Amino acid sequence: MNLSNVSDRNLYNLERFWDWMNTTNRAEIVYFEIGSKQLLGLFDKDCIDYYNTSVMGGLSEIIEHYRSVGEETRRFFIDHSTQNDWYQYVSEDNYVCYQLFKVAWLMQDIRRNGQQSPAQLHKTIESYHCHPGSDKKYAMLLLDPIETVRVFYVWYPEIDPDPWHKHYPHRRLETMEEFVDIFPMAGDPSFVFEYGGVDFTTEGFRCDTDHFDAFARFSSDLLLKQARRERRSFVPFSVKHISYRDSIHRLKMEHEKHLLEEIYFESDDVFWMIDKRFTRKVIQNKVLWIPDSYNNFPKSLIDTDWKYDTNFSMTFALEYKDI
Repeated sequence: MNLSNVSDRNLYNLERFWDWMNTTNRAEIVYFEIGSKQLLGLFDKDCIDYYNTSVMGGLSEIIEHYRSVGEETRRFFIDHSTQNDWYQYVSEDNYVCYQLFKVAWLMQDIRRNGQQSPAQLHKTIESYHCHPGSDKKYAMLLLDPIETVRVFYVWYPEIDPDPWHKHYPHRRLETMEEFVDIFPMAGDPSFVFEYGGVDFTTEGFRCDTDHFDAFARFSSDLLLKQARRERRSFVPFSVKHISYRDSIHRLKMEHEKHLLEEIYFESDDVFWMIDKRFTRKVIQNKVLWIPDSYNNFPKSLIDTDWKYDTNFSMTFALEYKDI
């Protein structure tokens, strides 16, 4: 996409980040394409159990919350709600309806149109996560795995000195044009490149926009835990960051809220999301909702039995106090 199709505000934000990145040499933007199951394995690489994984656990928590949502709330969401009602600060129950509806809507949209915007990778204590793309990952990695996922990563060596992508084919995006090219919808009026600062402190983090909260929180937890493990003081520092957001899918979703009627509990142990059936499992006192398709995933590379052996259950990621 030509930069002339990008709004003045977005161009200004891109220029500011590129100026900081090229002047300081403290960050790079890399892009890669990866199979969905391989990316799921990257997110879940420190899973405590074949079923008790980061991605499965995240979706299961949403489904468990949905169990407590009343029929009146569901009807309000379908019949009367607007985008302004879908935020967590407005209503927790509305928000969980929105989350499951969004996953279902994205699953159908990706079937029709493929992945339209890349997921943005972030380093966490145990592995990696994505945002934007945190809800989309449930659709395109777990429920309806697609062949190839497009991903970009704003890499900060100070945060992730030995990044995963170094061992995987990737390309560095050196120009603003190359970066904009990975966003087919960048010319849409609702599309925004977010730019701002993030401060990492001894107490946590501060950032210029709440859109950076996921990146800042993951990075802060990682940095502070590294310092504690190495028994050294953490030295505060700041970086500039760039991400994106848009309302393209929300505008379309407002006309398809009826999909929530196809998201329901058949029984205490069976849950449906359109054509995807989930069954309830309890593992280590944690309720998990397992999609039928997941039982067909290969187990050969997910050997987690060693984590239940107290001689080996010491990892950087998790504290196994209850095992």
